[in-house]
Amino acid sequence: MLLNPPSPRPRQGLTAVPAPYEGSLLNYMMAYPGRLRDQFNQGMQQFARTRNPVAALGALNPTTPFIQDAALQAGGLIAPQANQLNQAVSQASENLGLGPLSIPEVTDEQLAPFLMLGMGSPSKMGFFSPSGKALTTAPGKGTSQQYLAHLKKEPGATKEAKQTGLIQRLEEAPGTLTKEEVVSMWNPIELTETVRAGHRDHVIGGLSVGGVDFYRDGMPVDYDPYLLAKRAGLDKPTPAEHARAVLIEDVLIDEWKLREGWEERGEQGVVDVVRQKISERIASNEEQLEYDPDDDALREQILELRDIQNRIPHLYTVQMDEASRHPLKYAESEGLNLPGGEEPKEILVQFPISDPTAVSGQIRFQKRAAERADDVLTSLAVNGYENLDYGRTQTAVGKDAIDFNNFSEDEYRALRQIVAENEGSFEFIDRQGGTGYQSSHWDEPNVLAHIRTNKRDVGGVRALHAEEFQSDWHQEGQKKGYQGRTPTLLEAKENFAISDDDWANMTPATQQSYVNEIIEQGDSKGVPDAPYKKDWHELAFKRFLMEGINDPSVDRITWTSGDVQADRYNLAKQVESVYWKPDTEEFNAILKGGADSIDRVVSREQLSEVIGKEAAERLLDAPRNDFGSHVLEGADLEIGGEFHKNLYDKKIPQFAKKFLKKYGVEPQKFDGSESAEVQRLREELKVVAKNFPNMSPEELIRASEIREAIQNKSDNNKYWYIDITPEMRQDLQQKGVPLAMNDRKPQAGLLA
Repeated sequence: MLLNPPSPRPRQGLTAVPAPYEGSLLNYMMAYPGRLRDQFNQGMQQFARTRNPVAALGALNPTTPFIQDAALQAGGLIAPQANQLNQAVSQASENLGLGPLSIPEVTDEQLAPFLMLGMGSPSKMGFFSPSGKALTTAPGKGTSQQYLAHLKKEPGATKEAKQTGLIQRLEEAPGTLTKEEVVSMWNPIELTETVRAGHRDHVIGGLSVGGVDFYRDGMPVDYDPYLLAKRAGLDKPTPAEHARAVLIEDVLIDEWKLREGWEERGEQGVVDVVRQKISERIASNEEQLEYDPDDDALREQILELRDIQNRIPHLYTVQMDEASRHPLKYAESEGLNLPGGEEPKEILVQFPISDPTAVSGQIRFQKRAAERADDVLTSLAVNGYENLDYGRTQTAVGKDAIDFNNFSEDEYRALRQIVAENEGSFEFIDRQGGTGYQSSHWDEPNVLAHIRTNKRDVGGVRALHAEEFQSDWHQEGQKKGYQGRTPTLLEAKENFAISDDDWANMTPATQQSYVNEIIEQGDSKGVPDAPYKKDWHELAFKRFLMEGINDPSVDRITWTSGDVQADRYNLAKQVESVYWKPDTEEFNAILKGGADSIDRVVSREQLSEVIGKEAAERLLDAPRNDFGSHVLEGADLEIGGEFHKNLYDKKIPQFAKKFLKKYGVEPQKFDGSESAEVQRLREELKVVAKNFPNMSPEELIRASEIREAIQNKSDNNKYWYIDITPEMRQDLQQKGVPLAMNDRKPQAGLLA
């Protein structure tokens, strides 16, 4: 039994097209010799360019791609493929003047240690698998009970192994097991993520075309020819280095064309822009050569540019900054964020999901619905989607909307962009053929938890601040239940939004009938089952923590207090009144100021999703007015926010204290006292406003600026905070954070 190979990461200098072996061990085996040939060609090109045998030898190691892929345990199958190329690699090396290479045959036993590489190492997100880490040090052979005992030695490994089924598979396995057999049973929790940051402008993270680097780590390459020569191991630049320097400058000057190429054709669009720049530079140099045919340096530059041009089909890497591909949704909303934040992000922690074969749903618009529906329909036609199944419709309250049916995933992605540009939203999304959960807040599927962050100065220290931790998936699961399991009485009560008084007056048989009704509906209202039901906030906090740990610009992490969250979602601050008519299921909310309203059809079961559980219960308990509607207004809209206070003031601080005990730090809450800076601003305000109400225009402007600064710099019990110590940063950067933790109380000084 063998693990599926991990998804390959683009390797510098190799083409960044989707690998043919992704997700299939057989395809991996078939593609591996090709990867060795690619690597061999790259090494030969590097040697031909630099004549540096040390640099070239690294690309001739037949196990290098294997090590890059890390946790493949198919040693017995891969070894023959690698050995088959040894003789050819050695002969080619001799032909290039490197001399014959003595490469010993690769055996199954030699490859076995590589099988464990990465199993306990941190992912890009900072998580590591405790069970994988335990297996890296497991004995070569043993009984299932011995392996179970070994898992218990690694904090969090047993809990993760229970969630993934490894415990059950071990308990069912008879006799003596080899380490490879146990690894084949290992099926770790796999997480991916989407990071929304910035607007629609794309940022280039890395770009290498034809062996020339243009961007590295998000920064443009310095095109000084002397620096290029130094990187190539030369004392001074040759005509080839000059050609590269001029080409890099040509491309960087028109950086906007690279982003435009990405928008139009993705990777190929970016490569085409570089290809065009090369052609233009060759044409320019050839024109100059006509006037000076004896310029040998210029002739060599042309030859170098042609070599780069010829290498393009086989040698390019395009990396666009993931964060910049996803525009912000909520990070700039004043009502959902404290003032003064910078560099906002929305981090969506996801489970991998197979693309659905068809996506259907409805598009709605809050304002100017008819006009925006026209714009969306026009954009679909202009962009070549006129033959798809979509059309105008109307909501129950008479607003224009658009129904769409059986869109492919690519078509749905394009539709999402068009709808976002026209300030629309999606309703009733149905994904056929895929698996997973779809939140109403995010277009991305399978969002297990999300964290909204920004940066700010808190208490005079630069901090990464979390505006929100949330799991729509498990919030909905608590209300509607999970597919494949019998709902509890409490879940049934919440699913049908039954008030406490009505529920208390029901007989046990009537209460059970609501449970039976959910079962009869065939789990249609439940969400897919998923781990982290009770501890999703721990997962979200650890991801947030690693974001701060890996950001050298911050020395503190903070999050909002429960009071801030409760105030933020208090209905009384957002609406004047709420109406719901049971007979027609018409819902109406008059927004503050009376300038606008929300009108839609909402079922009894959906009320808690729209206005929250507590408000829904109050609304249903409220008497009907003369028009047959339940009404909430005035003091009845004041919601206590118990959920938010419990999460932000209890659960998260308690977990953080336990998790970070090893480093001698624990969360603290600001006492509300004002900093010296705020006190200074208040004194300045007194001086500026001394002539009130007869202040000059300049004094009025300055007074307004000071008040805003005071508001932004006042802590006033808004934050919990943890300072990042150097030891804490170094240790977590090296080790990462575990996907799971022990339920038992951890030993002193031990991360669970």
